[in-house]
Amino acid sequence: MKKLTNLFLTMMVLVLAGCANNNDVVEVDSNAVGRLQTYKTGVISSIKHVVIKDDGDGSTIGMISGAVLGAVLFKGSAGAVAAVAGGVAGHYAGKDLGKSNGQELTVALDGGGSVVTITKGHKFEDGQHVRIVMEGNKVTEVDHN
Repeated sequence: MKKLTNLFLTMMVLVLAGCANNNDVVEVDSNAVGRLQTYKTGVISSIKHVVIKDDGDGSTIGMISGAVLGAVLFKGSAGAVAAVAGGVAGHYAGKDLGKSNGQELTVALDGGGSVVTITKGHKFEDGQHVRIVMEGNKVTEVDHN
């Protein structure tokens, strides 16, 4: 029982460590190699703080983890009940853990006009000059310029 619990906890630590990222390095998809992208520059004219919803991964991981943990900790019919309860609790906990803070930036472009985009992982300030990298109409990166 202890070995299984230790194995489960070790797996969870490895999964969570794999989710950590280094904010100094921009991570790009391998499909980005060789693609032509464009950029626009401008000054941030307003910032609105937003909460970005979970895409479903956090609640799924939480549900599975909770169900496994409930089943491991209890035996027999209590284990089945604990697995269901753990799955439900894990679903809601994972749903909240999957949310992240972001910023809705309104940018006055250097060439005229304005755009609005939502970012996460960076902290921007009003009046800051930024570069918005795009592929078609999709923003792939916003960085300090």
